[in-house]
Amino acid sequence: MEQNDPQAAADLLNSGDALRAALKGRYVVQRELGRGGMATVYLAEDREQGRTVAVKLLRQELSFDTGIERFRREIEHVGRLNHPNIVPIYDAGDADGRLFYVMPFVEGESLRQLLVRRGQLPLEEAVRFVVEAGEALAYAHEQGLVHRDIKPENLLISRGHALVCDFGVARAVDESNEARLTATGLAVGTSAYMSPEQWGETRRIDGAADQYSLACVLYELLAGEPPFMGPTPHAIMARHFQAPVPSVCILRPGVPMGVDQAIQRALAKVPADRFPSIGAFLDAVRAGVAGGVTYATPLQLPVATDTPSASAARPAPAWRRPVLAVVAAAVLGVAGFLAARQLRHDAPAAGESPRIAVLPFRGDGATADPQLADGTAEAITDELAGISGLRVIAYSSTKKYRDSQLSHRDIARELDVGYLVEGTVRWLGANDSVHLSARLVRAADDELVKTFSFDVPSGSATRIHSQLAANVAEALDIVLVGDEQRRLTSRQTRSAEAFEYLVRGNAAYNRSWSRADVLSALDFYQKAVDTDPTFALAQAKLARTHAWIHRLRIGPGEARLLAAKQAADRALALDPNLAEGHIALGLYYYWGRQDYERAIQEFTRAGQLQPSDAEVFLQLGNVSRRQGKFREAIESYRRSAELDPNSARAWFNLGETLLFIRQYAEARKHLEHATALAPDFLEAYTQRMRLVLNERGDVAAARDILRTAEERVPPNAWRPPMVELTRVIRHPNLDEFLAKLRPGAYGLDTALYHLEKGTMLWQLQRLPAARVQLDSARVRLERLRDDQPDQSWIYQSLAVAEAGLGHADAAVRAASRGEELQPPSKDALEGVGPLSNFGTVYAMLGDARKSAVYFDSALARPSWASVAWLRTEPMLAGVRNDPAFQQLFARWERR
Repeated sequence: MEQNDPQAAADLLNSGDALRAALKGRYVVQRELGRGGMATVYLAEDREQGRTVAVKLLRQELSFDTGIERFRREIEHVGRLNHPNIVPIYDAGDADGRLFYVMPFVEGESLRQLLVRRGQLPLEEAVRFVVEAGEALAYAHEQGLVHRDIKPENLLISRGHALVCDFGVARAVDESNEARLTATGLAVGTSAYMSPEQWGETRRIDGAADQYSLACVLYELLAGEPPFMGPTPHAIMARHFQAPVPSVCILRPGVPMGVDQAIQRALAKVPADRFPSIGAFLDAVRAGVAGGVTYATPLQLPVATDTPSASAARPAPAWRRPVLAVVAAAVLGVAGFLAARQLRHDAPAAGESPRIAVLPFRGDGATADPQLADGTAEAITDELAGISGLRVIAYSSTKKYRDSQLSHRDIARELDVGYLVEGTVRWLGANDSVHLSARLVRAADDELVKTFSFDVPSGSATRIHSQLAANVAEALDIVLVGDEQRRLTSRQTRSAEAFEYLVRGNAAYNRSWSRADVLSALDFYQKAVDTDPTFALAQAKLARTHAWIHRLRIGPGEARLLAAKQAADRALALDPNLAEGHIALGLYYYWGRQDYERAIQEFTRAGQLQPSDAEVFLQLGNVSRRQGKFREAIESYRRSAELDPNSARAWFNLGETLLFIRQYAEARKHLEHATALAPDFLEAYTQRMRLVLNERGDVAAARDILRTAEERVPPNAWRPPMVELTRVIRHPNLDEFLAKLRPGAYGLDTALYHLEKGTMLWQLQRLPAARVQLDSARVRLERLRDDQPDQSWIYQSLAVAEAGLGHADAAVRAASRGEELQPPSKDALEGVGPLSNFGTVYAMLGDARKSAVYFDSALARPSWASVAWLRTEPMLAGVRNDPAFQQLFARWERR
């Protein structure tokens, strides 16, 4: 063997002589092409055939236990495959104990390289690549071969067509190295595409696994990221096993719903629930594209009529229908009993309202569903919160007591309540009936106040709601207040399927602020209203989720806000006294229109209708601080935390507001409490890092917090502010983080990906590379600006890109427009952002004096700015020693 590159030979094998002997002078290695999780790839010349080939040398760890004979048998088996979209394997062997194989050199790039370069692909192109790869896999399956390792790295794009490579390699390695792969973490690169059965101990891996992996690839081509991500292989495995698949139609409204449905089925957790073959999956994808029905059209909600909806033809399983009817019935029964406010067994002191909490319900029976049992307890809690004489602890604070060993008295002491409600739902599948029991307990002496027990046949499902409420009230000689009685019954739906979708949506919405969970919630709520358009509560939940997506910038825009407004209006048209409808409308005005007065009106009305709703006080606090009423905001947050003591949100907002007004010691206490309550709550880590930087410029402490956040929060749950702080905290050691950045990762869309990467390169003074990224950001931000001309953050981002490119006039124009759209007089919280943005822009342009003027203005009011932060921010390195900044520091440090 001749060697054109001695270093390549050294890297390829410790012993060049051993490799030369193994290849018998047939191949001339020219250079290294790349390295992956399994192998190093080299370009070589096949001297016998006069052709260019790629030689792949497996890593030592993978070669350790895989016998050469087994490896050769697999390669020979693959050698019988003859398909235009399969890259053949010419040869295989070992050299000094390390396995290698030889394949044609394919001109082009891997699908991974294409994704990194372009991000999301157009629908037609993505489908074409997947269909071509899928047809190759279908052919291989007919020959009895399963690939086992389908991922973008193993799909090559050459002359506009997809080719599948590395057939047989995964099987040969897998069977001998399964334990080693798991223990060493070598499967990390493949984890995002592995089917649930591949993570287990089963040896029955068939074509369904390839179907699952190919669906993951199609999802990523359309969404910009795999469906399941996490910081470790075990975290990813858990999501493959447990997490619902977020809808591609919501991420990309232009994707036909039929394509989304095909992906959803192909990603079923159980192989038997997937398509019978990969060919059937491809047929479904093609049919979905041909159907063309998408979510991109404006939301048109059907008008409620007395005619049964088409969804009635698709009822939920029989055992679920009575279960969900009983859930709603139990809500009415328990709430009706407590509404009398005459708890004769231990009445509260005069002038006090009884304080009560609903503990997690238990689900019994072979088909018990913990999520539906949770939905039962949460629904009861929400109904009780609408009774003016009660003070009800939010269900988000009681969930922690599932399977708790604490006594009723201890739980009540922690929650500061006098009464507890607990219950069980038992599914009796043999008779298609349900048993639900609930108990009201006085916590002080653990005395049972009242029990409720219901056995419901399926035929009673549509009548049980009003019957149960009447029976409970009659038995206790209690007369409900008219408005409260009507509000309790107005929340119901006669559709068990719609109620189940609502419960699933609530679970996803409450889980996290990640794109996957928020979009999953939206999908479930949409299904709920599609199933029952008259379900006012589901309409309200759908509205607030649309508004939240706009707020998180997951899918901002006028169409999203219109969808939120339509759903909120529909909810209130169905039920004008639905508190959740007023909350949803208030969030539309708050998040979407920055109309804080109208938002306050809606939240206030919601509080009148549901006086124990912690969410109402949380949102009143959010709007009050936007109006500059920070003390009122703090008081609202304290009231929200009183009603929801174990939820991180109120404590976080309280701490964040105190940080904003520079009361660092108290802010630290509440932010640390928020992370103690919710260890995976990203935003709490973000503000804790900001606190230590603002208070004392302690980068080391911020770095410790960042490391904890990285351990607990997967990258796909990150949002841009976390990336911004990472830029500051990791400086100047940013190369490792820069290598991980790509569109769709860390919560960054394509525009913000280029902006963040360009900004990091700029502060590292790698200016040519920075300009390439910032110019790409500029182009994409200009498109966003044209689509959303009233969004201040777009102009602020554009100003940074223009400044980094040295376009002074354009940068100042963009920063000025950002300030015009969001001045401090309009928004006391985010309105100071444009001031700091102006300061940063002028610093990047080298104008220290003007930069100092704007930062002086930010320091003069509540804001995220502080002298310690200004001394730490890498973007200010070029102006920090200027006399203007030295004077600024001296002036503010004297105060």
